[in-house]
Amino acid sequence: MVCSICSDNMSSLLDIKSLKTIDKIAKKIQTLLFQHRKIIIDWIKAHNGHLGNEKTDQLVKRATIEGTAFNIQKPISFLKKTLIQFSLEFWQREREKGTSSSHTFDVLPKVAAMVQERNSIRIWKCLIS
Repeated sequence: MVCSICSDNMSSLLDIKSLKTIDKIAKKIQTLLFQHRKIIIDWIKAHNGHLGNEKTDQLVKRATIEGTAFNIQKPISFLKKTLIQFSLEFWQREREKGTSSSHTFDVLPKVAAMVQERNSIRIWKCLIS
């Protein structure tokens, strides 16, 4: 049995069918279509009375008006950068509130400078080893 998936979005279908596509979603769809050879994709004219297409248009319109909840995953590099920035800001605030290490505060008033100095020393040690 062959399953046909129809879309009125010609540019997306052409992107999926192109061997030179760089779009991640199109590539993922290509992989799925290759794995499931009984699924084919076809183009249909928009707003032409196709029941499934009209229902899809209604749902899309409703989602744009009411909004939808979805989760966009961020790359690990973004999460790591955000956590480091948050940690440095927290550390800076705590350091400014405290009374200890006041002698280093005069030399290195910002925590980020201390971390940067420490990282450059670590890199230097790796180069020597």
